[in-house]
Amino acid sequence: FAVISRISLGLYRLCNGWIAALATLIFFVFSGTLLPSQGKAAEVYSNGFPAPDTTFMYYTAVDLQTWFAGYGAAGRADYVQARYTFDLAWPLVYTFFLVAVLSWLLPKATAPNSRWRLINAAPLLALACDYIENIMGGILANSFPASNPLLANTMAFFSLTKWFFITVAFVAVAVTGIVALIKRFSKDKGELAHG
Repeated sequence: FAVISRISLGLYRLCNGWIAALATLIFFVFSGTLLPSQGKAAEVYSNGFPAPDTTFMYYTAVDLQTWFAGYGAAGRADYVQARYTFDLAWPLVYTFFLVAVLSWLLPKATAPNSRWRLINAAPLLALACDYIENIMGGILANSFPASNPLLANTMAFFSLTKWFFITVAFVAVAVTGIVALIKRFSKDKGELAHG
């Protein structure tokens, strides 16, 4: 916990309301412009087969081989290219958003010594899992039709773990946002009653 605690405290020092606003703007601009076009490109190169990085359930090495076979050679090449272009930027965008917003909201919603404040570091774990997943996916797609069940199953573990931490972080944004608003309105009501 000591390392996570130091990282978490560092993030609190770096993030304020302006940083959270900038991160939110970048997130929504990216989500509204580049993300939809990448989604359409993925539909084309995957030929209707699932993509491992957007699969929320555990997949097996056999599933991955089936999907990569369905992509075809051109689809696999496009999949690999997306891992090393778009998928380098997107994890940074969502991580910046989640870290900045959580680091801004959590002090408004939790006690100063609350363990819940460590949640602002969860998006960094999602980022690490996402990049590991991308590297493994690129290796496996490039080496197709050769199969590496150990690497494929490890990739599936990182995919699932990535989605776990992303879900935790987005739920934390929603919950801390609501708690921060309730505390703010309660404080304002209290000041009006005494003012």
